[in-house]
Amino acid sequence: MLRCARRTAVDVVLLLALSASTALAGDPPPGARSPEEPGAGGASRPSADSLASPARADLGVPAPGAGLEDRVRRLVVDLGSDAWQAREKATQELLLLLRRGEPVAALVARALDSADPEVAQRARLILDQTGGRGRAPDPSVEKAERLLERVGRRPVVSWSYRDQSEPKFFEWDLDEAASGISSDAAMDILISALSSENGTLRRNVAYLLGRLGSTRAVPFLEQALSDADPEVRVFALFSLASLGDADAVPAILETPPGQPTPVRVARMIVLERFPDDASVRACLDGLRDESAEVRYHAYYTLRRWTGQELGFNAWYPEAGRAAAVSAWEAWWLAHREGFEFPAPRDH
Repeated sequence: MLRCARRTAVDVVLLLALSASTALAGDPPPGARSPEEPGAGGASRPSADSLASPARADLGVPAPGAGLEDRVRRLVVDLGSDAWQAREKATQELLLLLRRGEPVAALVARALDSADPEVAQRARLILDQTGGRGRAPDPSVEKAERLLERVGRRPVVSWSYRDQSEPKFFEWDLDEAASGISSDAAMDILISALSSENGTLRRNVAYLLGRLGSTRAVPFLEQALSDADPEVRVFALFSLASLGDADAVPAILETPPGQPTPVRVARMIVLERFPDDASVRACLDGLRDESAEVRYHAYYTLRRWTGQELGFNAWYPEAGRAAAVSAWEAWWLAHREGFEFPAPRDH
């Protein structure tokens, strides 16, 4: 589980799921149950499916007239569930219903008088976030849902680490299809796909989130670096580089050991976007990697930053590389103080 030094789990929930204008204090509001209670798993950071607004089909959100009132009543009860993830899912479903303009605000408002402070607090935050009433349908949400339907069927991006320095995107009309997806609710729907069981969907969305340019996705892309699918990890790395949020660097640097070669190569490439001492040290370590491709991209990133070559060849045998690696380490030790990095290239 990745750590998030900027926020505690409750802070992330309030900031990303509810966009409440509370200070990032790290303690839950009075009366709120902590995610460390039973049902939360003691997680320091919630999963993407518990934070982001899932797509309509995943949630089972009913159409108007399809038992909507009963459904909302059950969701309000779940706001006080002992299971933290159940509370989060109910909150997200109610938010999505209100954002879509469903007439459920009055039912949610009744929960303001609940004897359970958790239920009352969540109902208040939901209503505050939606202006106290349902909004008109959000066309951005509808676009996001249509986009997910499309990209869940076939790959829209590929990458060969042996001969490509960045992924190959081959569905350019998707840029037009995604234009206008900008609201928080729409972005949450796309983010939720990172927890889908559909591997094709996760891979495509991990890449598309970088193209959409919303830093709202950064914590979830960080979490995707631990996805079971190495390709999801690769595309999450490239998206983090595209978004350029320096706060993502610790997550990139803390990539667990034992990663397959494509993930290690991608890590060396995207670190160029985040030049600092820690990134240089990671690339110096990359010069000793067992893979020649990883060594090459570590060297290339170092050369881009410094303009130095120092006799390193990634394809030399280990004995032939050792002196050059030592030369790189000595050079950085002598020059790192006050070193001015060139401006990062766009990825």
